[in-house]
Amino acid sequence: MNFPPESQALNPNEVDYLHMIQRFDQLWASARTEHEQAEMQRLLYLIEQYETEKHDNRDSGMSSAPENPDHRQGSFETPMRSTQ
Repeated sequence: MNFPPESQALNPNEVDYLHMIQRFDQLWASARTEHEQAEMQRLLYLIEQYETEKHDNRDSGMSSAPENPDHRQGSFETPMRSTQ
């Protein structure tokens, strides 16, 4: 995992957030099994919770993690491979 040097100054919650996004993006590109899709659902929930909290903190003047322009919002579907 290669994060920019400035990420080394992030607090542990922000680092976890960045790891969750990276894992979600990996799964987004290849998730096929029900287990992988369940993991994506869990990650999406955690990412959205963090971003909601971050947004609330931003409104109160607290610092926040860097924005992620590739964040995928809402529900998702990945194509399932047919065995026929």
